[in-house]
Amino acid sequence: MRQIVFWMMMGVGFSASALEPTTTALVDELTLSVPSTFLAEENTAYVGITECERMLAAGSEVNITFGTTIDPSEESGTQRRLEAGYLFEVPRGSTTPVNCPSGCTTLDEDTQVVLTTELVRLLMPFKDMVGIASADECDGFDSEFFLRASLREASVTDTELVTADARIIVDTVRPSPPANFDITVTEDRIDASWELSDSEDVGQYGIYYSTTPFDGGVVPGSGLGSEFVTAAGGRTSASFVVSTPAGSTVYVAMVAVDETGNESILSAVQSSQAIETIDFWESYKAAGGAEEGGCSTGAGTLGLLSLLALFGFRRRRFSAPLAAAAIAAPLLLAAPSAHAESDINGIFELKLGGMYPAIDEEVSGTPFQDVFGTGNLWYLEMEAGFYIWQGFGKLGVSYALGYSSVTGNAVAADGSEISDETSFSMLPNRLSLLYRFDVLATRYFIPLVPAAKVGLDYYLWWSEGPDGENSVAGGAEAFGGKWGYHGSLGLHLLLDVIDSSSAAVFDHNWGVNNSYLFAEYVFAQVDDFGGAGLNLSDDYFMFGLNFEF
Repeated sequence: MRQIVFWMMMGVGFSASALEPTTTALVDELTLSVPSTFLAEENTAYVGITECERMLAAGSEVNITFGTTIDPSEESGTQRRLEAGYLFEVPRGSTTPVNCPSGCTTLDEDTQVVLTTELVRLLMPFKDMVGIASADECDGFDSEFFLRASLREASVTDTELVTADARIIVDTVRPSPPANFDITVTEDRIDASWELSDSEDVGQYGIYYSTTPFDGGVVPGSGLGSEFVTAAGGRTSASFVVSTPAGSTVYVAMVAVDETGNESILSAVQSSQAIETIDFWESYKAAGGAEEGGCSTGAGTLGLLSLLALFGFRRRRFSAPLAAAAIAAPLLLAAPSAHAESDINGIFELKLGGMYPAIDEEVSGTPFQDVFGTGNLWYLEMEAGFYIWQGFGKLGVSYALGYSSVTGNAVAADGSEISDETSFSMLPNRLSLLYRFDVLATRYFIPLVPAAKVGLDYYLWWSEGPDGENSVAGGAEAFGGKWGYHGSLGLHLLLDVIDSSSAAVFDHNWGVNNSYLFAEYVFAQVDDFGGAGLNLSDDYFMFGLNFEF
């Protein structure tokens, strides 16, 4: 079922009539109760074919409650603050105001109006409002029905009237489907492009599909798969993620959906053979890749942090909150209270670089290069650490968590070009022993600090196919972890010398004693210490900011 929330989030606008519901300060709350609606707004309900049929079958009643700031039942002689309740109908798009009682049906005060000291409630059986008795008669409406409370403005004896309306838009006219469309079908998706519907109130376009032939030109039936996209912005193309057997014939028809949820009849049906697609993981395995997926076992701090990340990445997409928690935890635990000339206890680094894993070195051929190209993958990393010794320089321990991902086009088995995407992602975890030679800066006021790190690595990795799920080839799922080690050399430029007063304020307010701009050369050997499978090794440069706190 297409949900109303989808329409609201997608920004699909509902065309408003030129004749809007009236409001008055005497009504402070309006409650619109229509048993079956496609969408209910503050003072308007939208009813399509499906909702019309349901309410007629159930004998439903429309119930409108106007909460008032006066006593609408107050009487004086033959007059009352509530003058009357009315019903009137106008065509969609009408610009002509309606002044009841002329052209209106006056509601029966005994059966259709409920009056208390705080509210006016108007009741109307749906079948009486639309003037039909059978669900079979629902097709063909395109009208707006108004239920109106007419109130005396200042007092029970006033001759001036004010009104408050509730509007029920009943649109049971089906839009026209796209006249022409083209499709490309792969085993993972259906790409479609189409001409816009002739109807002006289209909110969505959709496809119905099956591997069994079906007829167009009729209302969609059961047993067909379906997918929908918003029509906002005059959209004329979309990729629908569906799974169909490679080589099978897939039958596809399109529909348009209007603002009240009415689907057009099916367009003419087109058929196409589902092209077999080969994503990165399948290409890698076909090239002789020995990786079988799964996470290597380990112990200690690095293993525990990797398990934390694993829970966030086990299925589908990257879990940003868990990754952020893993990154921030060491820093939050270590952050000192900010004070002037604070002690130096550790570091925090944010850095960016480019890397290219040596995956193709393991196999015959170049599956990684063929799918993702030769350019480096952007790599973002955050690192937090603690000093365990400070003397001639500083010695410490740090933990780093990084993220890198690349997307490319899958390959069609017949060599044709397709738009299906496949991706490869890594989540490197690093535990390092670090040394910073800051003697030049602290003793001789030379603002350069060489730094070195060595340590253990554990890379979580995964590869997704065009369906957005972890790819599977030869029974092996494209998800796992690889152990390794790394070393790095860096040179840090002390920024405090540029503006010492700002540095002092930063120290006092945040406990950040020194700030650095740095470059770092990293050598990483990540292949399970020479084991079989993916080789995620590389050497590369990174650039970033370092804070001592």
